[in-house]
Amino acid sequence: MVFHSAEDIAVPDVDLLSWIFSGQEYDKDKDVYIDALIPNRRLSAREAESRVRKLITSFRQHGIKEGDSVIVQSFGDIMYPIVFLAIVGVGAKFVGCNPGSTAQELINLITLTSARYVLTVPSRLPTVLEAIDINAPSASISKSNVFILDTPHDQFNPQGFSTVTDLCSQSEEASELAGESGSPDAGPNSGNRTAALFSTSGTTGLPKVAAVSHRASIARCVASWDPKPKSYAVSKLICLPMFHGVAATASHIDPLRFGVQTYIQPRFEKHSFTMAIWEHKITETSMVPSIISMLLQQDETMSKEDLKKYLHSLRIVRCAGASLDTGLQQKFYELLHSEARIVNAWGLTEAGTVTSFFGSERDDTGSVGRLSPNFVARIIDGNGRDVVVDGIPGDILVRGPSLMTDYHKNEDACKEAFFDGWLRTGDIGYCKEGKWYIVGRSKDMMKVRSWQVAPAEIEACVMQHPLVLEVSVIGIKPLTIVGELPRAYVVLKYGSNVTSVMAEIHEMVGAVLAKYKALDGGITVVTSLPKTASGKVMKNVLRQKANEELLNGIR
Repeated sequence: MVFHSAEDIAVPDVDLLSWIFSGQEYDKDKDVYIDALIPNRRLSAREAESRVRKLITSFRQHGIKEGDSVIVQSFGDIMYPIVFLAIVGVGAKFVGCNPGSTAQELINLITLTSARYVLTVPSRLPTVLEAIDINAPSASISKSNVFILDTPHDQFNPQGFSTVTDLCSQSEEASELAGESGSPDAGPNSGNRTAALFSTSGTTGLPKVAAVSHRASIARCVASWDPKPKSYAVSKLICLPMFHGVAATASHIDPLRFGVQTYIQPRFEKHSFTMAIWEHKITETSMVPSIISMLLQQDETMSKEDLKKYLHSLRIVRCAGASLDTGLQQKFYELLHSEARIVNAWGLTEAGTVTSFFGSERDDTGSVGRLSPNFVARIIDGNGRDVVVDGIPGDILVRGPSLMTDYHKNEDACKEAFFDGWLRTGDIGYCKEGKWYIVGRSKDMMKVRSWQVAPAEIEACVMQHPLVLEVSVIGIKPLTIVGELPRAYVVLKYGSNVTSVMAEIHEMVGAVLAKYKALDGGITVVTSLPKTASGKVMKNVLRQKANEELLNGIR
């Protein structure tokens, strides 16, 4: 076998809360969580730990015990990490839920995780009550097991439900956190217990949930943390969904473990996001490519010069969740300070953060980074043989301490995901001079006239057009031919001449790529692309739309 490996860093086999609260090496009166929209609403590290302990006591008094699953359906908030850590501290399992989920989606999640408790924001309470159907004899969750995360951003105050504020004020601090001396979780294997069940961002079928242990959570943090001192005071802004695994480390763990001043925005909104960066002099933030695309979209409320002013303080922009096209990256660099870096990261819920750029390294080649600490990777071809030549793409497999334990209650999916102890990432890519490049997803590869075609290659070409903001390429299957034809779904800048741009895109692709990679399946201009919470384009939705059109005789 041919292994690609990075440095090893010790990962302690302890529970997550003991690791966080026993390793703090900063002033605990420092503010770590700040509401980006209401900045006088903030928590110091000492206050945050106190609230975690109080909430643990209240959760225990309400019957939450080791092994229970607790669903949290909420937008981002400074109290969200407190809730997460309190659930984990009880010994229960955190289950993140998209606040936009329908009642049926929530029912599916409750069933899959065997959840007995739900914590939600007031505006989403009707959906929760519809999902649990508290009047039904077979209801698995009672009304008393529904808690409200009350925030100034959601003014409605439902009667008859315990709020997080009430739970924190009605209890004393827990004398023990899960895993500390005398706790049921204490012991040499406490790190192996499940801390969270994160829904995967797969784009087909019902979602799976990845079981992530305490130790794997710590390993993810160790792998992604950059210990090198910065030339500036670090202040971070988080607007990514806090229920998703992609934001969990940065929002729930790093601030309290390392004393990172972290501003929280409930969700991304262009104007408030850029204003928060400007007003709070934010130096680091995380985005998905769709956010970068939205920032690049000019409108009457914000000029390019205004945007450059608002983003001036940024020095690091981490981008993950989906591939960032080099063309989009270069356009975004034009808005940033000359010292700013866009740090591409590659990972998946099942494995945690896999690669990242640290230090002063800047890359303009489209690489997703260098292998992070504690990871080993290999590349295999379609026959399962190791790819031994640098720069040749294949299926990427990884292993390391931050991998999920399994897909919860889905043995068949586990067998498919793991290969002889290695996790199949589902990504096709290659390594060149120590840097990793992602070509595409194995399930997205197209077979065009017997040739394997990566949609990402065509997408990168289309993104070179100055009026293209986003693009997604799929293979369509016309009834008159064998195989597939590439089709592009394109989002254009406002006011573009659609007919002219489509003709120019066809010409560009024809001039740069081989003939069989031409967009013979057509170009469809859309106002937006369907995406998951982590920013991945849901190509299955595009395929379904294309199939319906083909069946109805629409080219």
